[in-house]
Amino acid sequence: MVAAWAPLCLAGAFLAADADLALARESAGFTAEAGREPTETLSGTTLTGRSITLVPGHGYYWNGSGWNMQRPVYCAPLNTEDEHNLEMCQYLEAYLIGDGMLVKSARCTNKLYGNHPLGFAWWRMSSYVWLEHMGYPCWVWNSYSGDCTIGTGTSELGDDIRAGAYASNYDGTDLLIALHTNGARGDCTGDCPTGTEVYYSTQGGHAPWGEDSLQLAQVVLASFLDTITSHADPTWGCHGECLRDSTGPDVYLANRPAMMIEIGFHDTCDRDADELHLRDNYFRSAAMWGIYKGVCEYFETEPTWPFYWAEYVTDTIPEAMNGGQTYEVSITLRNRGVAWTAARGFRLGAVGDSDPLASSIRYSPSIDVGPGQTITFRLTMTPPWEGGSFVTDWQMIHEGVTWFGEIASREVTVIPFSPADFDRDGDVDQADFGHLQSCLTGNMVAQNVPQCTDAGLDGDSDVDQADALLLIGCLTGPDQPADPLCTE
Repeated sequence: MVAAWAPLCLAGAFLAADADLALARESAGFTAEAGREPTETLSGTTLTGRSITLVPGHGYYWNGSGWNMQRPVYCAPLNTEDEHNLEMCQYLEAYLIGDGMLVKSARCTNKLYGNHPLGFAWWRMSSYVWLEHMGYPCWVWNSYSGDCTIGTGTSELGDDIRAGAYASNYDGTDLLIALHTNGARGDCTGDCPTGTEVYYSTQGGHAPWGEDSLQLAQVVLASFLDTITSHADPTWGCHGECLRDSTGPDVYLANRPAMMIEIGFHDTCDRDADELHLRDNYFRSAAMWGIYKGVCEYFETEPTWPFYWAEYVTDTIPEAMNGGQTYEVSITLRNRGVAWTAARGFRLGAVGDSDPLASSIRYSPSIDVGPGQTITFRLTMTPPWEGGSFVTDWQMIHEGVTWFGEIASREVTVIPFSPADFDRDGDVDQADFGHLQSCLTGNMVAQNVPQCTDAGLDGDSDVDQADALLLIGCLTGPDQPADPLCTE
């Protein structure tokens, strides 16, 4: 299951309401369990004081007679470009915000925000509709049609493709990055176009920012390609000419350094649009991390968060356990790097591939966990009967690649108990014998009642005379300490 994304919609004014974020995370199913106090959330500062406008492609727009998406679905089950552009941009937004940057998105990036009055989810609407909703002046979102009543008159496509650039001018952000995917032949297989291309402009009214736009495009593309080829697909490359000087409205109308990146071809079904690329959250997040790193390099700095990182949040592992007793515990981590997906081999692992308390050394995430999101892993632990002091420690691993992130470690004192001390009062007496009697099944008759599983002292599936004899050998009487090893 893919996690529902829960950042705030960011446009007009930057919203940093912790309560809203908490509500969104709770709605998406990301809540820390009660137990140990969570650690303070860390924040990056590399991009503090910087700002950016993100333009995540297309969405629903008025075409003069009705409301339509600007692109159909190609290469199903990949969704339409109008949607997967937005979903990819959610990763980029999370990386930039997590490192202190002020992000203004020209579209709603919060899937929990609700619906437009038409009934379409806000995150599926075009930039010009969202910017009008966020209170931007009419000239920002109606610059082509001149019609300040949305959904009337002629097609508003021209308004939409200009709105992001004009929003960046209105906000005065430092940069603009527009994010798209390419189309060529529609549901193409075989000899089809593939790869990435980047657009910038040195022409006309954008000429004063042309040199900086070229530098931004060069740095971001280099970082993007290096990240993809190093971590996701070593054969990935450009489509034709990597960098193209353009008069496209996305960049040409922005009065600041600006670029547009076409990640890949959403209609090349057996390559760019397959389950290892545009349909894969690991690839998507790797691509966005590459852009994030490029933005940092443009400002001559480095990302606070590496490609792989896990931040410890909290756990419910007791500091003391009873020997032989089974505990259901949890460890909550926050992802600060690339998306964790079970399909790509991300796991919570026991450090050193062994653990003195746990019944398993690997736990897979049940959802795809994006940057900034938390996930709670639930573990089963059964400490040894004989007791002692043990360290249980856990860390994220990308199988076959690397261990990474903070280690969740706990020293646990295990109180020794005899397996025959069913009521855990420290002795083996008549009360324990009575429990075994109530669980007796006879030889070779399996005992399946959950409350009686502990009565099988000899390790087989029945509770019979052999188990009774073991208990008799453990009897101490009331208030007399039992030997933890008495059944051996």
